[in-house]
Amino acid sequence: MGKARLHMMLRDSPDEVIRQVQPEIRTGTKWVASAAVQEAESSLQIKDIIGATQTGRAGLGMTPHQWFAREDTRGRRDMVVREIHMLEEERRMATAAGQAKQCAWTTWEGAQARKLSWSSLMAMEPLALSFLLRGTYDLLPTPTNQKQWGLSQDDSCAVCKSERGTLRHVLSACRKSLQMYTWRHNRVLAILEEVTAAQCDSANKQDNPDDTARLDFLKEGEAPTPHTRRPPGQKLLGGARDWKVVADLKEALQFPHHIVQTRERPDIVVWSDTAKRVLLVELTVPWEENMLEAYERKKTKYETLRSECEEKGWSCHVLPIEVGCRGFVGHTTISFLTKLGLSSRPRKTVTLRLQVAAEHASSWIWSKARKLSFNR
Repeated sequence: MGKARLHMMLRDSPDEVIRQVQPEIRTGTKWVASAAVQEAESSLQIKDIIGATQTGRAGLGMTPHQWFAREDTRGRRDMVVREIHMLEEERRMATAAGQAKQCAWTTWEGAQARKLSWSSLMAMEPLALSFLLRGTYDLLPTPTNQKQWGLSQDDSCAVCKSERGTLRHVLSACRKSLQMYTWRHNRVLAILEEVTAAQCDSANKQDNPDDTARLDFLKEGEAPTPHTRRPPGQKLLGGARDWKVVADLKEALQFPHHIVQTRERPDIVVWSDTAKRVLLVELTVPWEENMLEAYERKKTKYETLRSECEEKGWSCHVLPIEVGCRGFVGHTTISFLTKLGLSSRPRKTVTLRLQVAAEHASSWIWSKARKLSFNR
């Protein structure tokens, strides 16, 4: 991108000599700065002809449109650089979408992108880094991969011996293995329960839990100022100072009997008697491609319980959240942490803890399955 910017600076230089000479920017054989700039400018001009359009799930008019023809020289240069980056990203995604196995991550609509910094890469253990990278691209020596590579004749799962031993089966679908190692779900749940309890304690200690808008008095001739945005956690934990939390961890969770009599056991139940509000949090550690399916399944599962709570006069919120078995956190988890009131930095810290917990547990499950495949 720096060479594209340099090419435009020389091409549009106020010095007439530089504009006439047109110095050539040295680049590789597969990418030429002048051609990339020309393609990006043509794309931006076409967007100006099309006009302001709406993209994404936001409402009409929520996506601002920047007009290329109305910008000055510096603004056009910045827009061209961003457009070049966008076009290169589209080409990369198009190439990845053609690799159905190694690039299945292109179909992970419910997963949050995970970025690894150099410091985190240097701090990771070699085996953990190998599992993360090879697991993401399905390059681990699973029974199905070994048969495809010509190293084995049997592709059945070494644990259950009834299904094909794909990575998806080993980490998220082998019932015998998951029954033996239920602690992966519990490790992730323990982190969520700790964070939820801490946020409830913080909400209980607030001086003024009232959600109603405050009334500001202004001096004569003073202009009103916009109110600061309320913390996102007020949506869930505002208006009360008696929040309580129970989780389905060491002891079997007993749903609060004074709310409703039921045998359902959500992973985390948060309630306030004064606000008559109850939150049902249900965690799933699925295969990343199944995050949306897991969300719909858990949402439907507790619809009956939600209706019973509302009939008793309680405001009930069902909050399914997902953390992928390979350490990719779902968008629903980020939304839940935001609604609890976590700001950007604590939310990133909790997300990293969830990623590491799920990834390490899955790595251990994989190593156990790997040992069984060696011993058979």
